[in-house]
Amino acid sequence: MKSIKNLLAGAALTLAMFAVTQSDVRAADNSEVPLHPVRTTMVVSNGANVKIDADAGDVRVVTWMFDKVAIESRGGEYTLERTTTQDGNTILFHAKQIDPSKPLDGKGITHTLYVPASTHLEIFSGNGNVFVNGVYGDVKVAADQGETTLEHVSAITEVISNSDMVRSGAGSALAVPAHQQVALDLPGTSFAE
Repeated sequence: MKSIKNLLAGAALTLAMFAVTQSDVRAADNSEVPLHPVRTTMVVSNGANVKIDADAGDVRVVTWMFDKVAIESRGGEYTLERTTTQDGNTILFHAKQIDPSKPLDGKGITHTLYVPASTHLEIFSGNGNVFVNGVYGDVKVAADQGETTLEHVSAITEVISNSDMVRSGAGSALAVPAHQQVALDLPGTSFAE
């Protein structure tokens, strides 16, 4: 019976990880982007700390029911160096630009993380959108360029963004002037600037 549960859990994990891979990723000019995703899975306990430092690309964080953090990063094979380290219950994912002298816009690059809902997140995004859904651990986001969207986030939340758009909840938007710090008090409707 236990082996059947493990088999079903493994199958669900595999399906969840590869659901994102079914969509085509295309560059702005509609040419194909080379897709060689980097995939990593690590076991964590309740209240894991996940830190994401991405120079370029969209960061997408979604929750699932496993005590594991799975990371799938695709696009930018020739422009980004990716590393993932784990120290106890803390995971650090870096997607660093290989040659900082060359421009990097982040188009066609996506970093998707599947985390337990109790995960505490710290995200830095240099150039790309940030999307977080379903996390009830603390969430801190610093986004240099790109929109930040937080849905169903229920703990202490801090967003620092140079973008003109920070979204919370199911599509409600808070327009934020560029270069302003904003503290979001979620899930209520109180916003402090």
